[in-house]
Amino acid sequence: MNCLDYALTRWANDGGGLVLVASRHWCIPHVQHKANDGTLTEYRPPDDLPAPWHSLFGFSGTVVEVSEHDHRKPQNTICMLIGTLILLVQGSFWAIKRAIKK
Repeated sequence: MNCLDYALTRWANDGGGLVLVASRHWCIPHVQHKANDGTLTEYRPPDDLPAPWHSLFGFSGTVVEVSEHDHRKPQNTICMLIGTLILLVQGSFWAIKRAIKK
């Protein structure tokens, strides 16, 4: 699982919404889930991954509540583009896997 898998699953099962923020570890966006009651959570590894791109393939992590005041740095436009493409591909695979399981 990674941050996108977690957030999409929560969104599909519980409602709420997705929040895109700058990643703390690399240049592509990070995905958080915002519940209907306003609680903001994210899936993160217990320690730093060996390389940031390892997050694309999933990792053993934990869900943590995030403060609304968790300010992130501005996101570079090229990184937004790369991140959007990654989100599109990974999100499509997530939806296909979910549809097959049902």
